[in-house]
Amino acid sequence: MHIAYSFRISGLPDAALFSISPFICDYSWFGLGCGSVLLSHKHEMRYVANYNQIHGVAMSNLLKQKEKIEKEKERLKQKERLIRLKEQKEESKKIFEAGKLLKKAKLLSEDPKVLLGALLEVSQEIADEKRVEKWKEKADQFQDKGEGKSDAVIVTFDKEPSTEAKAEIKKLGLRWNKFRNEWYGYASINDAKSSLEQFDAYVTAV
Repeated sequence: MHIAYSFRISGLPDAALFSISPFICDYSWFGLGCGSVLLSHKHEMRYVANYNQIHGVAMSNLLKQKEKIEKEKERLKQKERLIRLKEQKEESKKIFEAGKLLKKAKLLSEDPKVLLGALLEVSQEIADEKRVEKWKEKADQFQDKGEGKSDAVIVTFDKEPSTEAKAEIKKLGLRWNKFRNEWYGYASINDAKSSLEQFDAYVTAV
């Protein structure tokens, strides 16, 4: 026989004590609380070992869940960083395009305060559909004329032009048409004539 005695297992909930019924030799209430049970020493040791095993598995599962949650949090942080980076790139691209528009409109050298004031007026009038349509028409006209260059120009020579002449043509922004053997594009007819006159070029507006 095993010597039985009454004791209380510290730190265990009452429900856990009753879950070990296979290991209980006898139990009774001795006024020591609901957790007081009468166990044999042998069964007590077996229960404690079993409880420690169950407790260890539970802790291992909790740690795995925690690790999984931490990995998910890190993945979301990385995704958020990528989204912010993409937004910054898009914003930088828009700022660059806005700068190109200021250059096309020949406003880069203007006082920044003047530009800001003008843009603030535009922001107040942007809801006016008629005004917006007029702005779009002006932009279309500007692009149709070679982005502000007033004339469609053709340049020809009786003979192969010199390197200096080609450099002036390049400055005017004209392109070579190998099928028609001529340079063409949009430029001020007066500027083209004054730049190429010394090279015996034929400059015409079409």
